[in-house]
Amino acid sequence: MDRHLPESFLRFLRVERAASVHTLKAYTRDLEQFMTFLEEEGIHRWNEVNPHHVEGWIRELFLTGYRRTTLQRKLSTLRSFFHFLVREGHLSVNPARLLEPMKITRNLPEVLPDHLLMDVIEQWTCETPVDYRDRALVDLLYSTGLRVSEVAELTLKDVDLRARLLRVVGKGGKERVVPFTRNTRTTLEAYLQQRPHFRPRTDHVFVSTRGNPLSRQRIWEILRRVFKERAAHHGVHPHLLRHSFASHLLDRGADLRTIQELLGHANLATTQIYTHLTLRRLREAFDRAHPRNEES
Repeated sequence: MDRHLPESFLRFLRVERAASVHTLKAYTRDLEQFMTFLEEEGIHRWNEVNPHHVEGWIRELFLTGYRRTTLQRKLSTLRSFFHFLVREGHLSVNPARLLEPMKITRNLPEVLPDHLLMDVIEQWTCETPVDYRDRALVDLLYSTGLRVSEVAELTLKDVDLRARLLRVVGKGGKERVVPFTRNTRTTLEAYLQQRPHFRPRTDHVFVSTRGNPLSRQRIWEILRRVFKERAAHHGVHPHLLRHSFASHLLDRGADLRTIQELLGHANLATTQIYTHLTLRRLREAFDRAHPRNEES
């Protein structure tokens, strides 16, 4: 993402508007957070941003527990920034102009069926080193619920195959230990045997065909391609596997505190969204199955 334009905007606020240090810090933090979101969505140019991306970011923050007043301020930051870009001729329209966070509902996150995920992973016949890498990537994301940034930063020393544990550095530099399944260990071992074919230039676990660390954008592209080709499912993104991981654990009896620790959530309220998701599916199953619910 081009960081020159946010820097120009902040300089404009400081020089032309005499913004306070507190205001500049808040704007800087908001823009950095938004740029991270865009990069995870595969957006790398400001003229590619549309209202859907802005709304998606605000909704994601809402789902993770941000207050509406905070969301209003963050949206105000984006409105001001994009207004600046329009005024300077970098954009033709302001993608944040018409959005109102107070109208955003707490939509439940989408979850992939467990049988679809299992089929994609288990029926995958690997013929090339790239096949082994991509299968291990999908398997690890679903088996651990890691953020795409956390998978991208994993190094070989972070992986304990014997104990089936990962050392993960999450948001805010907070470190946690995450287990993975026996089947995932088998998949990961098969990939690591193929990894030398990529002639790695790094100790990152997942590398490109040129031997460099896989970027977050590249991981997103791999997931989108894999599920489009193997499951005819469009629009898969890394967080969808994370949501599926948490929801499937909860369905099978895992407690919220455990899931909170595995996901690296600082606040239990963030994890509780999956309770609502499970209750919704429970209600749907009940309505379908109970004979007293049949129409006479």
